[in-house]
Amino acid sequence: MGRQNKGKEGEERSVTPEKPQEVETLLSDQEVDMLEKAFDAFNRTTTRLQQAYQDLKEHVQTLNLELERANEELLANQGYLNNILQSLTNGVIVVNLDRTVTHINRAASELLWMPSHEAVECPLSEIFRVPLDEKDFELVKETGVIRETLLPRKGERKGIPISYSLSPLMDPQGAVMGSVLVFSDLSQMKRLEEQVQRSKRLSAMGEMAASLAHEIRNPLGSLELFSSLLRRELEGDADKAGLADNIIMVVKNLTNITSNLLFFARPCTPVLQPVSVNAILDETLVFCQHLINQSEVTLAKKFSASDHMVDIDRELMKQVFLNIILNALQAMEDGGKLTITTASHRGCIEIEIGDTGPGIEGDALDRIFDPFFTTKERGTGLGLAIVHNIVRAHNGAIEVKSKKGKGTTFLISLPMKYRGKERRSVPRTK
Repeated sequence: MGRQNKGKEGEERSVTPEKPQEVETLLSDQEVDMLEKAFDAFNRTTTRLQQAYQDLKEHVQTLNLELERANEELLANQGYLNNILQSLTNGVIVVNLDRTVTHINRAASELLWMPSHEAVECPLSEIFRVPLDEKDFELVKETGVIRETLLPRKGERKGIPISYSLSPLMDPQGAVMGSVLVFSDLSQMKRLEEQVQRSKRLSAMGEMAASLAHEIRNPLGSLELFSSLLRRELEGDADKAGLADNIIMVVKNLTNITSNLLFFARPCTPVLQPVSVNAILDETLVFCQHLINQSEVTLAKKFSASDHMVDIDRELMKQVFLNIILNALQAMEDGGKLTITTASHRGCIEIEIGDTGPGIEGDALDRIFDPFFTTKERGTGLGLAIVHNIVRAHNGAIEVKSKKGKGTTFLISLPMKYRGKERRSVPRTK
């Protein structure tokens, strides 16, 4: 309702309110164009961001795949390098600056007779019982160390000969972070060196023995002939005939010794033919059976399931077995056990002949195959020397192990191949 106003004359009149004016805001064309450009730029930026995000996502996926492949390659390389380390025949021990073992390979574990898990984190001095002084570790930082020594092990009297080297372990910046100890067993090499030296000695002794045997053999033949004629002349005189018999016996012994000297001195050339090792042993035991029964010795045969046919000289190898078996029986004067074993091992036929006699002293054991060395009162010292020559002529090897009061065992090893020719093995018939 309108407001009533009174004039001067008192008359009322109505007043109508004024209508507000409409304001229309209009954008100019320039402003519209600017907004359109701004929206267009925003859209383009958004698109670029989305594309960049997608590219970044794909790049991250690619990097993840490459990282995964790199990790796989790293693990493969680590496994490959570890396989190489574990396949080495030399022992490898890695220690830190505190000389605590951080890594040890399989060869080192076997040479030390200690499992790897027990060796890790142990002080080096506890597992590698070779005196390493401060100078060695100081030299490691500069030039490294190479030594030869004996490695003592539990249960061994002498230990094993080894060569070892110490080298510095560097980090990527070239700083020393530990040491690498590499060592190898020289036992086989020392044995080969001893065999070479022994062969030289035997060669010189053989030449001397052959010369002496030839010089002695001819007079012995004449002496045996004349003593036999003298024996005939003295048949009516028993006392003098007995003296002649003694002369003949001594001459025959001397002749036998000179024959052995010549056999030892001349080169042994075996006549090879396929022969069963088990069969040769059985034939040899036939000759010894009477002595075995007399000596109250128990015979234990442990022949391999396969009857190995090897190319050897039957008579020479029979002489080898006979000599060793007779020595074993003589060592068991009060009875005992004779064990004969055959088996195949790493491409070789191995024959073990062991007794339970008194054993052989360490010093005598080292000279057991030397000519003219014997522990018997009436021995010539040529039997085992000839045995050694025969086995070596077959490209084989012979070893002896003995423990005082426990007995002696001879191990003969004949290769499955002889000068490139395959040896054969056939099933044993029962």
